[in-house]
Amino acid sequence: GVGADVDAAAAGHCQVGVAPRTRFGFVKTPAPQVDADEATALTWHLADVDVYVSMSGPTDNGVSFADAGPLAKAAFVEATTNGRGGLGVPIVWAAGNGGDKGDSCEY
Repeated sequence: GVGADVDAAAAGHCQVGVAPRTRFGFVKTPAPQVDADEATALTWHLADVDVYVSMSGPTDNGVSFADAGPLAKAAFVEATTNGRGGLGVPIVWAAGNGGDKGDSCEY
């Protein structure tokens, strides 16, 4: 995983919105997906990250959906329950990893 601070106000730039100074953790796991790697990425710097964002995941065939492994499931619970000092960390996951198979995630 790779993290980044998003804080334009601290850099002297005008910033408006609902979450200035939010710290994002960008989650990227290697392919093929390995349960332990996903779990590590989802709890990376858990005390320092405000929102986890993932725009990658396993490729799919546009029809089926693979479930997370037991370690990743436990990491989801840990992050969303205990992250940010017990407030929980939202995890945002992009849809549409089956685009190369013609899968459309247009909502």
